[in-house]
Amino acid sequence: KKKLRRDREVVLEAVKNYGKALQFANEKLQGDKELVLEAVRQNGGALKYASDKLQGDKEVVLEAVKKDGWMLRYVSEELRGDKEIVLEAVKQNVHALCWSSEELQGNREFILEVIKSNPEALQYASDELREDEKLKRIAREISENKRRNQTEKNEEIKKKLANSTETEEKQPKIMQDKLIKAENSKSTGKSNEEGMHKRYLKTSRRKIIFRNDEEIESEEEKERQELIEGIKRKTKIARSKQNQLEKLQEQAPKQGSKVK
Repeated sequence: KKKLRRDREVVLEAVKNYGKALQFANEKLQGDKELVLEAVRQNGGALKYASDKLQGDKEVVLEAVKKDGWMLRYVSEELRGDKEIVLEAVKQNVHALCWSSEELQGNREFILEVIKSNPEALQYASDELREDEKLKRIAREISENKRRNQTEKNEEIKKKLANSTETEEKQPKIMQDKLIKAENSKSTGKSNEEGMHKRYLKTSRRKIIFRNDEEIESEEEKERQELIEGIKRKTKIARSKQNQLEKLQEQAPKQGSKVK
């Protein structure tokens, strides 16, 4: 196992599939920048197992917080005060702002920029800025606008779903009618028995299964023949029963006369 943990090719392949596998690598490989970059690109949480040096490397940290903003917790003190890194972290997870430097949490312009994208961020600002009436008003307005926009989007989605469902329900009937008309035109001049196959045309309850013309014709011809055979069998049975009934009716008077 120790041998595998220090085998760079093995560990590299492992972190490409599961970034947090970096925790099983030896210390040397946990400090390998190329390998750690592959790990954090797959799973930002891998930064937790990187060397202290790489937790202070801006390129590595930036890739990690894009995947998992909460990993700002494991970043060096210097980079916790880096606006670019903190903004990326907060975009992914607004609560990551609690791990930023006190300087940024007390920076009015920075906090204003953050709450424009997510008003919840104000709760992680400095005590002074949390009580700032202007910032509170801006955060409240942005929050209300977002809620309103979300409600409108939800309504649009509901309408689209309703229209989509209605269209899907109508579509099979429309296509079925078209197929029946086409079949009726083909079966003109043929027996009623042969024309009755129209009710058995294949459709899906929710959608039509589309096939090319040759497949449709072949399948419909097969169904037509099967239906005709079924009707012939039923007709034969019905005639047999009718003949039996007629014979019984003929025999009834004769039996009556014998009794007399």
